[in-house]
Amino acid sequence: MDAEIYLPHGDQDVIARVMGRKRDNEGNLVGKRHHNPTLDSRIFVVEFPDGEQKEIAYNVLAEHLLSQVDEEGNQYRLFKVIVNHRRNKNAVDKADQYRYVGNKKYKKRTTSGWDMEVEWEVGSTSWLPLKELKETNSVDVAEYAVTNRIDNEPAFDWWVQDILKRQQRLIKMAKRHFQRTGFKFGIKVPNTVEEALQIDNENKNTLWYDAIMKEM
Repeated sequence: MDAEIYLPHGDQDVIARVMGRKRDNEGNLVGKRHHNPTLDSRIFVVEFPDGEQKEIAYNVLAEHLLSQVDEEGNQYRLFKVIVNHRRNKNAVDKADQYRYVGNKKYKKRTTSGWDMEVEWEVGSTSWLPLKELKETNSVDVAEYAVTNRIDNEPAFDWWVQDILKRQQRLIKMAKRHFQRTGFKFGIKVPNTVEEALQIDNENKNTLWYDAIMKEM
């Protein structure tokens, strides 16, 4: 098993890598699988970006995983505000902002070398690549860039003003996209492992349990 998941580490939520099942001194797998995730006793080893490894129970991983996906299975995190930014040596300088094709020059459309620090709704913070945040929350990034006077940097000036011109329409689209009604195409969508198992019991099948097992 080799997967990534957001987990709390120190005062931040970071992407941790699930390395696999824990084994005892004799090489035997620790814990046993159970059809009810809350009773599953398996232990997994996860590694954080700083190299620290921790042992986490299966049901804890399942809860974190389910809390980070929407009803279509896409991973998401809800952040509160962008709090900081940084650039590294890969960022394009003003002097190198243009590329030339014949007698014409064009702005390089790149976001390389920039990271944004965001504060999540739960209070922790994380550093994310500008490219990733621009794709998911372009309006928030554009407003932050203007407020902090970095919108004229090569990584921002080719797209920020265009986004702000379409701001109201994009905000309305985002609200519709992230609204959670509890149902998708007439099917009730669970928010926790317990709700998923309860739906299975009501429907007399194991569809949600099987989906959780497949994801894990």
